[in-house]
Amino acid sequence: MALTIQDLQPKDFTVTIKGLSLNCKPPRLSHMLLLSKVGEVFSNIKDMNRQAITQAEQDFDYVVETLIPDLKGIQRSEEHTSELQSHLNLVCRLLLEK
Repeated sequence: MALTIQDLQPKDFTVTIKGLSLNCKPPRLSHMLLLSKVGEVFSNIKDMNRQAITQAEQDFDYVVETLIPDLKGIQRSEEHTSELQSHLNLVCRLLLEK
C-alpha cells in the first residue's frame, strides 16, 4: 500500500473528558510554542507581573479555542483561572499524545 500526501496530513480527532466528547484539531508548531510560553508563565506565576499572566491566559484561550472549537465562547471563572496550571499540563499532554 502506497502512502499519499493526504495520508500524511494531520487529521481531526475526538477527545472524551468526563463523558463529554470534544472534536479537536491537530496542533501546529505555533500552538505548541504558545503553550510552552504559557507553561513557563504559570510554572513561575509568583514571579510574573499581571500583564504577563493576562497575556498567558489569552494565549491559552486562543490555543484551546482554535484546537477545540467546541469550547469556543465558554467563559472561565476565577476559580478555573487559578487552576490553569494543572489543566494546562493536562491539555498539553492530550495534544501531544495525538
